[in-house]
Parts: sequence; C-alpha cells; structure tokens
Amino acid sequence: MNATMLAQQILNGLAVGSVYALFALGYTLVFSILRVINFTQGAIFALGAYFTYLFTGSAFGFNGLLANAALPFGLPFPLAALLGGVLAGLVAIGVERIAFKPLRDKGADPLLTLVSSLGMAVVIVNVIQYLVGAEIYSFPASVMAGLPAALTFGPANNPIRIRTVQVIIFGVSMLFVVALTLMVNRTQLGKALRAVAEDATTAS
Repeated sequence: MNATMLAQQILNGLAVGSVYALFALGYTLVFSILRVINFTQGAIFALGAYFTYLFTGSAFGFNGLLANAALPFGLPFPLAALLGGVLAGLVAIGVERIAFKPLRDKGADPLLTLVSSLGMAVVIVNVIQYLVGAEIYSFPASVMAGLPAALTFGPANNPIRIRTVQVIIFGVSMLFVVALTLMVNRTQLGKALRAVAEDATTAS
C-alpha cells in the first residue's frame, strides 16, 4: 500500500469513525445516567435524517405511504438539519416517557427496559419503512450551497479525494465532542449528570 492509498484510507476512517463517535456519545450519556442500553437511538438518528431530507424540499421515492411526497418549500440545509434534530429529539423524549419512565417508576428489572427499547426501535423502523419505503435516499447537490462534491489533496497525478459531506460530518462530530466535554466538566448541569451517574440515590 503506497502513501497515497494509506492517506486515503485514514481520511475515510476518520469520516466513518466520526459518525460512530456521535452514536457513542448518546449511548454513553444514556447508559451512564439511566443504566439503559437505548436501542432506539439508531432509529431516532435515522428519523432525524428523514426529517432533514423532508425540510430541504426533497421528494420521497415511489414506495411507502408518502410516495413522491414533498413539502412545497425547501429550507437551507443547516436550518433543515436543526429542525430535523429538534423533531427527532422530541420523538426521543416521547419514547422515554412511553417506554422507559413507567418501568423506571416501578423499579423494573433493567432487562425489561432493554427489551422495551428494542421494541420501540422495531416500531420506529417499521413506521419509517411504511411511510417512505426502504430505499436509499441521498441529499441533492443543491443542499451543499455551492460547495464542491469532493475535496482533493496531494499531487495532481495521484490525488487524495474525500467527499465534502464527510469533512462536514467530521467537523460537526468534533464540535459536538468538544462541546459535550466542556458541558460535562465545566457546567452545573454537567456536574449534576456526573453525580447522577456516580450515585443516583445520593444525587437526588
């Protein structure tokens, strides 16, 4: 493997790893505080992506109840992503109230909460497939606001290419990692979260 190929694989690995880092942050927070492995998190991430896709004005495919449906307007991608994240967050709160809180209030075995989260994940995934199908969706090039589809590094005869969206994902992921680290270590809310993670009974 030459140096160019090695650099290309490192960049690809960083881009994919940054997505996993976002998932890991959520799993870590939920598990450290609630002692629950939240299987619905992946489905909620997907739901946020579909919301964002819808708010950009993009049309769904030919499968599902919402076949060929699209909003009559399209928002800029940053605003669409923000609204999509907010709606996905509201769904997550609803899942917590429906699937986790009743069991937690009754002091149920953590295994029951695990099964409940798995069931909610199955429900959300099936609702998504029922509404928009199981086909692959891609954001149109217009949402990149004129940015190039890929960035090129290295010599002209043997360039290293990485998609612009991967660079954006990596940057956003690192921003969230830094912001969460500062929040947990420097704010009153972060201290409260750490206290609950250490001993929920004493913290309350």
